[in-house]
Amino acid sequence: MTIFEQALIILIIIAFIFIKMIASDKTETTNIEFKKLQINYFIPFFLATFADWIQGPYVYKVYKDYGYDEKNIALLYIAGFASSMVFGTVVGSVADKFGRKLICMLYGIAYSICCLTKFSPDFYTLLYGRVFGGIATSILFSGFESWYVNEHLHFYMFPVEWLNFTFARATFGSGLFAIVSGFIAHIFADTLDFGAISPFAVAVPFLMGTSVYIFFKWDEHYDPKANKSTLLSSSMFSSLKFLFSDPCLFTLGIVQSIYEGIMYTFIFAWTPVLEVLSPPLGLVFSCFMISLMIGSKIYSIMISKYFTPESMLSVTLYTSTFSIAIITVLTSSALDSYRFLSTNLCFVAFLFYEVSVGMYCPVTGYLRGRIIPEKARATITNWLRVPTNMITCFTLIFIKNEDAEGSKLRAIHSVFVVCTLCLVLCLVMTFCFKKLYVEKKFSSDSNKDIQLNAS
Repeated sequence: MTIFEQALIILIIIAFIFIKMIASDKTETTNIEFKKLQINYFIPFFLATFADWIQGPYVYKVYKDYGYDEKNIALLYIAGFASSMVFGTVVGSVADKFGRKLICMLYGIAYSICCLTKFSPDFYTLLYGRVFGGIATSILFSGFESWYVNEHLHFYMFPVEWLNFTFARATFGSGLFAIVSGFIAHIFADTLDFGAISPFAVAVPFLMGTSVYIFFKWDEHYDPKANKSTLLSSSMFSSLKFLFSDPCLFTLGIVQSIYEGIMYTFIFAWTPVLEVLSPPLGLVFSCFMISLMIGSKIYSIMISKYFTPESMLSVTLYTSTFSIAIITVLTSSALDSYRFLSTNLCFVAFLFYEVSVGMYCPVTGYLRGRIIPEKARATITNWLRVPTNMITCFTLIFIKNEDAEGSKLRAIHSVFVVCTLCLVLCLVMTFCFKKLYVEKKFSSDSNKDIQLNAS
């Protein structure tokens, strides 16, 4: 039995134990209206994430099957992240001015276009598809959350602490659907031998189903005081000015931007590190996603009994920093003679890192919900993603420029060194954030909007 099979069995057992612990915990509310709101949010959100997960692992293979080399493939990937960086803030401003329901409906349409372009081998068609994919990704990571937080806090007026329950479950469900999507994609692409393009066809009905569900089931209770006559550019830059003027939000933004940049870097770096073990990629991916799910359950337990959200952010960064630091040491050329052992240990460190990501997602969702003003929620959320996408683009350029196997591994080690230093910085910033967050007296959203308009 390989280390991957052993890890999968152990992780399933651990996940089952945590699920049972949560099931026996009576701290989560049983409010019927709250449960209905959660379900109304989860159905399209999980459809959207399922469609994203099912085709994601096959993007590279489709490009490879069309005969593109590493540099052209890297360019296509960079186009997606650059699109998210450039158009994300525009998408956010549209959502804040004209409603989050509308922009979330557009997610399914934009991502469907992205998937359908994969059926053409033409480079520029694929490039345009990546642009639509970048726009869709911006919506997925800002529009859905913004709609839910507004409904939760300002329409139903549920306690802000209940956001923790929703975001922890969203992270757990995302990991679960990622695993399911992997199996379904494997069935269509490999078992039924429809090829690497088939998961993109399978994704389209789920994407359109997302838009249809939102159209019929979601209501739009967005701020009636929003000034729709204001130019989008004015809205975008007033939001950016507010971001820089609020120390608490700015500090959280630094932590989020760097952490998520490292998170995307990890996605491109783990495969070359494990190559020496000839890993079954589907099995490794399942291990990562179960670790993510375990992290979300650990967060639920910790937040209900032991830690405040701002303290959990520091716990998350401790775990991430330790994991990436271990990986940095293990990928050093000084351990080349122990490469098999060090790679096995790297895999274990990868799992701990994924656990930390499972804790990170709900805690930052909660904290953003607390401190971002409602009137500019989607815009500011997308501004926070701009540095993340820049970091990812630079990392891709750096890694893909190294063609030889040895030089690529050295480049990845260098990337992990930088990641470790950045995480240490993030860890320090969490202590600054905690101090600012505790001192900050949260005003009503109307006061936040006054500050936003003044800026």
